[in-house]
Amino acid sequence: SGGRRRACVLRFMAAMGVRLGGEGLEPLLSTVAPPLFRAIETDEGLGSEACRQLAQETTELLQEVVGYDKFYAAYNQCRARQQERREQRRSERALGKLLDPAAAAAGRMQKQAKKKRAHKRKVAQFQEGRGAKKQRADDDE
Repeated sequence: SGGRRRACVLRFMAAMGVRLGGEGLEPLLSTVAPPLFRAIETDEGLGSEACRQLAQETTELLQEVVGYDKFYAAYNQCRARQQERREQRRSERALGKLLDPAAAAAGRMQKQAKKKRAHKRKVAQFQEGRGAKKQRADDDE
């Protein structure tokens, strides 16, 4: 599974850091830091609490091996890169709405239809719980 694979990768990184030492690991920090950042900072479904704890321990170990300043320079570079990507996606969405208002309107209409169907399902489920007869589904609305 994804959580087990991530745990194996984190253990490998810790072992590699100890084995290579500070000077051997320093050139690899740009490769090692992003998975640690994702495991600790993001709220992915794969990241269980145990995996997050293991990533934190690996981070502390690598920080001791390489040095605080060098490790966190690479770690903060990952944070900046993620923030930059997030801002880029946000601006692309905004620009897409400006360039194609018809598609944006269609998306809003789709979202409203989805909300309407969800509300109907919720009401029907509530009514079924109270013993009402099941309603026929209206697909055209």
